[in-house]
Amino acid sequence: CPAGTSMSGSSCLGTTTEQVPVTSYESRTTFTTVSENYDVPAEISYSCPAGTSMSGSSCVGTRTTQVPVTTQVPVTEQVPVQSFETQTSTYEVAPVTTFSTETVTSYSCPAGTTESGSQCMTTSFQTIQSCPAGSTDTGAGCMMTQTESFPATLVPTGKKGQEYTCAKGATLSGQTCTKTSTSMVAYETSQVAQTSFVDKIASTSTIQTPSTSCPAGTSMSGSSCIGTRTEQVPVTT
Repeated sequence: CPAGTSMSGSSCLGTTTEQVPVTSYESRTTFTTVSENYDVPAEISYSCPAGTSMSGSSCVGTRTTQVPVTTQVPVTEQVPVQSFETQTSTYEVAPVTTFSTETVTSYSCPAGTTESGSQCMTTSFQTIQSCPAGSTDTGAGCMMTQTESFPATLVPTGKKGQEYTCAKGATLSGQTCTKTSTSMVAYETSQVAQTSFVDKIASTSTIQTPSTSCPAGTSMSGSSCIGTRTEQVPVTT
């Protein structure tokens, strides 16, 4: 439809406003003075009553009466014509804040432990005493066995012969003497790390998350909700 009209069935309907002169009539009564003559018989003395005068053998007087006269007076008046126009205005309302509650489960490691994947790791150190390499633990200490080899002593024998001999405590093996001795040595101390794993500790907490929204028919603009209102306003012409 053209601007200012709206569809109604298969036609477009519009509203026009115009000033229409309206002529009406009212009855108005006014009075005008009309003079008329009348005759009365003359008195024998030929005198006339008050208000009359002698005219021949008669007394003539003038009588004034109010005669109603009705006329039609045209009256033109303005008749107000009322129409409506559409006005659009905006309004502002505060947004609505709601809260959603959520339970969150968190996991943490006990004091003194460190996180390692899905578990918590703790490391402790243990002091261990051991015997040095080459020694034997006797319970009371470490016994070190040492074997010393040195050349055997060639000594002559009877009948121009000779043989090899070793000092006391040594064992002859061919032309070599072997002597074994033992001694006690102190324990060696070392720190051995021991690692163990424990489960994490579960704890729950409640979190409230705020959510801000605008009422139906409005939209967020800054920190407020803006809506549009349309209303019909009467216009008198």
